Amino acid sequence: MQGPVSACTYNTLVYRFTDKDGHTHDGYDDDRDYGIGSRILDYLKEIDAHNITIISSRTLPSGTAKIGSRKNNIILEGVKSALRKISTDYILKEKIADENGRYLILTVEIDNTDFVFVNYYAPTKNFENDQIEYIEKLKILLNEKLEQNLVLGGDFNTILNPSLDKMGGSKYNTPVKYTSKLEDFIEEFDLCDIWRTKNVDSRLYTWRQRTPLIQCRLDFWLISNFLSSSVTKTSIVPSIKSDHSLIKLTLSDENFSERGPGFWKFNSGLLTDKDYVDIVKNTLSECDDKYQNLENKNLKWDTIKSEIRGATVKYSKYKNMKLRERESSLKKRQDEIQKNLSRTYLDKDINTLLIELDIVKEDLEQITNNSFYCPAADFAMNDHNDHATHAPLVTAQLPPLIGVVIVILVENAYRCCKTSNYLKDKEKI
Repeated sequence: MQGPVSACTYNTLVYRFTDKDGHTHDGYDDDRDYGIGSRILDYLKEIDAHNITIISSRTLPSGTAKIGSRKNNIILEGVKSALRKISTDYILKEKIADENGRYLILTVEIDNTDFVFVNYYAPTKNFENDQIEYIEKLKILLNEKLEQNLVLGGDFNTILNPSLDKMGGSKYNTPVKYTSKLEDFIEEFDLCDIWRTKNVDSRLYTWRQRTPLIQCRLDFWLISNFLSSSVTKTSIVPSIKSDHSLIKLTLSDENFSERGPGFWKFNSGLLTDKDYVDIVKNTLSECDDKYQNLENKNLKWDTIKSEIRGATVKYSKYKNMKLRERESSLKKRQDEIQKNLSRTYLDKDINTLLIELDIVKEDLEQITNNSFYCPAADFAMNDHNDHATHAPLVTAQLPPLIGVVIVILVENAYRCCKTSNYLKDKEKI
């Protein structure tokens, strides 16, 4: 392993997967963190989870060895939180991926019902023959799934309604043969452009260029008509790092479950925040005076950690509140600009709006890179699960109160403050 995990003191590994013959394999390595591996594996068996690998990593001050049952409980709760986020209520039954990255087809069983999710990226209109070839490929691959719940979304690189889905340039400068093939595909599979169905006369675009000025709705969702009643929301949302807008689709059913809340975790970006550094210094100074007569050193240390954590959480929430207020204001302006772009016809006015949109997107990107409050159960999922022989990878970061991030922070911060050299030594934390 590379990165932060390799630097951790303890890395507990737990795995459980089913091979192509249907045999289950499982096990764990506590890495001297005795007891937690077996408890995590017992939980995976309890919920009948398959094809999953969990790595629980933590770093403690030197001289600290085994963790107690209370901390084991916290780690287990962190694992449960991570698993709730990725949901174990589905089975990936089949994955078909194009070697050129043009499509990804996933057949997923949810509540004993099969769904087919397709992500599609069509070639550009300059390669109409390739466009036709790929839509024909999709048709063949999906032909046996006609009766299943189909959700297909992506960049189709054409428009379905020239009068509403394009502004600027020639409305009929589209790949005619490919568009006709796509319309036949929609009819044959009984699909609907769900955004247009719910926004009959609206004009919103997902792509634009400045010279010459053209705006188009190239990205959309095509879903089985009988799924329309399950769609609670579909929207076009401005993105930050792409020249295309995001398309969102929300399907709701009485069997769909909502995610639970995650844990708080320390954001290392605070270490360069002078206001936060001052808060830590002041809190430690107050603790020195407040608990100077407390003889039990372990209790004193735990109490100081709790005080530091409380001050950190409070400041993080305040910082996050200010960021969210700024983010909300920027997103509101971003939506206004996008709507104005759909209603504005003068090139000069549109270019002015596009310049402002770029500025807003840069500000939003900066906020995204500097979030201060987030769930602790962060995870990355490896989708290389061909034939169910490769386990998805979930890495979970656990609550800092129990000696993961916050212990390192407080111990080093305490030493640095005592020597009045905190800012110089902050990289040690």
